[in-house]
Amino acid sequence: MIIDVSGILPENANKDKKIPEGSYITEQGNMTTDTPVQFLKLPETEKSDNQVHNVPLIPIPSPKPKVTEFQTTTQKIVPATEAQKREAYNRMRQLSDEKDANGNYVNRNTTAENFVPYTNIRISDAEARGLAQNHMNNDLAHLRGEFSDFDNFPLPLKEILLDIQYNVKGGVNRHNWPNLYRAIRNRDVNGIVENVNRRDVAQRRNNWTRDTARSIRF
Repeated sequence: MIIDVSGILPENANKDKKIPEGSYITEQGNMTTDTPVQFLKLPETEKSDNQVHNVPLIPIPSPKPKVTEFQTTTQKIVPATEAQKREAYNRMRQLSDEKDANGNYVNRNTTAENFVPYTNIRISDAEARGLAQNHMNNDLAHLRGEFSDFDNFPLPLKEILLDIQYNVKGGVNRHNWPNLYRAIRNRDVNGIVENVNRRDVAQRRNNWTRDTARSIRF
């Protein structure tokens, strides 16, 4: 807290006299010299009657630093063998392909976190990002091979095709998506909207795809 000296010094005090360094003023107006302080000058905008008063900071005891104790545990990381990797892969593939009595995929509309309990095989975040980037690079190369003018497509259409290629088994090809190919060739936005639905993705993803398709402008 900054205290205005002129407001708390006793009436008989010499207000023009600089308070000696090493002193401070209490809120009761008493002066003591047992605690050193630093004197500050008020900013130019706070001058009054062309006087600049030297004002001290009332010392506040510094709190003791809070010490936080951390309990650390170390977990030994053991590289997986090729057999363990293959076993984990086969288990994930089995779960991914699992269907219910109606022939619908059971686990394809769930998030990756749902698969965590089924294996203790892990990869680093950096490796995961690298695999995803390689996957997308390959997907882009495939789409450019399917559509010679892919790079000139409107951005929403590029996003839709990349999303299909990345997430759907078999990806984008003329055999599986003939109506979509026809709509793209004819620059038919409504036809594209009607032919981007996928059975093996969550409904919210299909909703996003159709909404995105409606924003296509050739």
